[in-house]
Amino acid sequence: MRFILVLISWNLVVGQIRITEVMYNLPGADSPNEFVELVNMSVTDTADLRGYQIRDSFTQDALVDSGYGLRLAPGQIGLILEGDYSFATGIYHALIPDSVVLMKVDDSSIGNGLSAADSLFLIDSTGATVDSVGWTDRAPPGYSLEKIRYELGNASWNWAPSRDSLGTPGRENSVVPLETDGKLMPGSDLVAPDTLLPGAVVSGTVSLVNVGRATVSGTLEIRVDSLLVTSLSVPEVAELDTITIPADFTLSGSGYHGIDVFWRVPEDGDMTNNVVTGSKGVRFPVGCVQLNEFLPVPGANQTEFVEVLSRQSLTWYGWGVSDSHQDAPGRIWTSARVDSGTLVVLGADSSLLNQVPDSILVLIPNSWRSLNNDGDELHLMDPFGTPIDSLAYSAGWDIIPATSLEKILPWLP
Repeated sequence: MRFILVLISWNLVVGQIRITEVMYNLPGADSPNEFVELVNMSVTDTADLRGYQIRDSFTQDALVDSGYGLRLAPGQIGLILEGDYSFATGIYHALIPDSVVLMKVDDSSIGNGLSAADSLFLIDSTGATVDSVGWTDRAPPGYSLEKIRYELGNASWNWAPSRDSLGTPGRENSVVPLETDGKLMPGSDLVAPDTLLPGAVVSGTVSLVNVGRATVSGTLEIRVDSLLVTSLSVPEVAELDTITIPADFTLSGSGYHGIDVFWRVPEDGDMTNNVVTGSKGVRFPVGCVQLNEFLPVPGANQTEFVEVLSRQSLTWYGWGVSDSHQDAPGRIWTSARVDSGTLVVLGADSSLLNQVPDSILVLIPNSWRSLNNDGDELHLMDPFGTPIDSLAYSAGWDIIPATSLEKILPWLP
């Protein structure tokens, strides 16, 4: 079996101080609750932020010592807040750990006030830009934008809206990768909607990406209607690598089939992204349901109907019946299942229930075209538009009002 490995191009960022979270949009007025989070990425050196400035697309502000100093120890987090934010009563008071260095800008807004589409630049005491990030409006009101992998650059794919309301100021971002997390990419042709003939082989590929930290492997399972049909071993996939695996399986029974592709990864921290689902349809064979009787000219207190004989077990969901206007059949949206040899009556409306024995299944399509008295056509089609049975009648059939027309030899096509 061939595997296709895709390596995502990414680079480690250089520099000691990183912008890791931005709160730019809150419900109602943003001021004084916008913030910018910084992290000292060094494992050995303390960062001195004296003389640092931060600017948005329009305005530059100095960072001000607010009583906590302007030095970040290795790995320490700093939080830049607006000048009029209250440390004692502000909305983040209960969220910010004591270990965080709190600082403010030199006026009542960060830059010109952060916008839905904006940029931030962190500038050191020499005037050099040490980090920058730009964004469009991706986070709902009250949620921050968080960096996913601190050590990588600021491409849009490395930022995501926070999972927590008000973000995670001074704490580990809610979107940082789990230690073990395999993910199935959506869009696999194995689960794409399709209509096939009985016995068709479904062939395609599925892409798996390691969005966690640890190298992962596991097993790829394909299930049809919850039954396991294929199981494949997945080789090791390193962090952020993508592997594409070809697979195939056979669909035999007619009708709708639910398809589930599942990547079983040992100790996976998030199982919700390990599965992709879809459905495919398999056409029914011509003649599996036969027209058996119909009433084209109902009498008083009668309703037009078509009686059919099922030659195999099936579920009626999606089946259609029409007159000569085959482009607009009435569809049955009831998941009624019948066995082979069962008679089913299709009717124009529910008043038909009073005309049919209780032992006979009556189904009412979502629309019904009245049959012409002097001649018309009847067409029966499966959920996928396959013509299953049809007839054309004319005035020469000795049509009698209030009397149905029956098939003489129902066992013949």
